[in-house]
Amino acid sequence: MTDNKTIPFLLENFLIFLKYEKGFSDNTLSAYKEDLVQLNRFFKGQPITLLTITIINNYVIFMKKNGKSVRTISRKLASIKTFFKFLIVENIISDNPSDLIEFPKLPKVLPKALSQRDMKQLLDSMDINDPMEIRDKAIIEMLYGSGMRVTEIVCLKLADVQVESGFIKCLGKGNKERFVPIGKHAHAMLQVYLAQSRPVLSKNEKEDHLFLNRSGNKISRVSIWAIIKKYSAYLKSDKHISPHTMRHSFATHLLENNADLRSVQEMLGHKNISTTQIYTGVSKKYLKEVYFKSHPRG
Repeated sequence: MTDNKTIPFLLENFLIFLKYEKGFSDNTLSAYKEDLVQLNRFFKGQPITLLTITIINNYVIFMKKNGKSVRTISRKLASIKTFFKFLIVENIISDNPSDLIEFPKLPKVLPKALSQRDMKQLLDSMDINDPMEIRDKAIIEMLYGSGMRVTEIVCLKLADVQVESGFIKCLGKGNKERFVPIGKHAHAMLQVYLAQSRPVLSKNEKEDHLFLNRSGNKISRVSIWAIIKKYSAYLKSDKHISPHTMRHSFATHLLENNADLRSVQEMLGHKNISTTQIYTGVSKKYLKEVYFKSHPRG
């Protein structure tokens, strides 16, 4: 007989809770599922009532020995803690063994952003001679010109584009809707894409996603990563450049040009302003460089 208090048995209802009550995306749900499947494997499928603080600590030690980064361990612990809170609320368990587990201290890592010069060089190096090149440049202009996450770009639909007003309706983390302004360059490139590229790529009039692949279907996150990798080679930089680098660059350059933190928070879709404040560290570094280069006694 299957024990109804094992992780595999409880996992489905937990994922349903995260999806419909918390509004988590499919990618986030997959990460939570994998985290708990790995814990269950370590725990050898025993009933959840036998899971103790000692076992969880041993699991953390096991992950460290297997080369998991501090950030990865912290994320997996967050999944475990959320799972146990759910079990408490649902009256499946009465004691929470993860309560006293402390998160490992994360090293302070500033977001990696391209300089304004590098960003301009990247965009200026892109040709727009065919529908695929037009689409690629529109995507990169949108990533940098709006600060949207790659998943948000992938999920955009035609109805989300408000060409007249210069805004994009974006569905962010937790299914929270926000309106994001796009700059004149992104706006112009988007119009070129809609007029010259998307009609060529489209194979099915029922497909309403904004950005399409060669087959006429919704473009994937992996494809956008490949686009960034292809064009970032023109920079000949040793930096690891990803779609998220575009988002970091968006926020950093706004702050370098005196945008206020609250506005940047709103555009990025951050729940807490403390998340946005990390970019002030990048901008302070920039200001320091400007000072030493420009001040006669710097």
